[in-house]
Amino acid sequence: MLNGVKNIGDRAFFENFYLEGPLVIPNSVTNIGWEAFSYCMSLDKVIVGSGVQRINQGAFEPSGISDIYFWGDAPAYSGTIFTVEWDDWEQDVYTPTTVHYRPGTTGWGPVYSLAPTTVWNLPTRPQVSAPSINQNGQSFSFVVTGDPGTVVALEARDSLAAGNWTRLITTNLTDGAITLSDSEAQNHTTRFYRVVVPLP
Repeated sequence: MLNGVKNIGDRAFFENFYLEGPLVIPNSVTNIGWEAFSYCMSLDKVIVGSGVQRINQGAFEPSGISDIYFWGDAPAYSGTIFTVEWDDWEQDVYTPTTVHYRPGTTGWGPVYSLAPTTVWNLPTRPQVSAPSINQNGQSFSFVVTGDPGTVVALEARDSLAAGNWTRLITTNLTDGAITLSDSEAQNHTTRFYRVVVPLP
């Protein structure tokens, strides 16, 4: 979704069965309309920007969302906004969606529109060593260190002025450190790299 969008209208993506996650709603959005993502059953994860102030009834009901992440304070909402299911005895309702919120944000309680909430803690920023090139110049590598278990990704592109970043590898810092390399480096006159921690 493009940054600069301010409003996601009523039923904007209604019954879009091909919409998959993670969906990132940019910080520019302030309102998510009625049933905006209703019946988006392939949509499993959503990341909500810090600008969202209101989520209207049924915005994500029903949907396939298991986890939704909020960068900002808890938005106002009307009615139920997530998938609602009855228990086996049809005596109580619950939602299979979990809400994740950042430390230091406000308005959150143990439940948000029937959904349980939990604090969204991000890992410490990984550190990257100085790069090394093997003797024949055919491989480029460097060491990444960080919290054990952190998922990191190596991305590259040929120009900083234009073009998209290409994901070369996604891996896990199982022991807190790993060597990342690009065996295709010799095929590029110039290449830029970055290490990112992918969002959920």
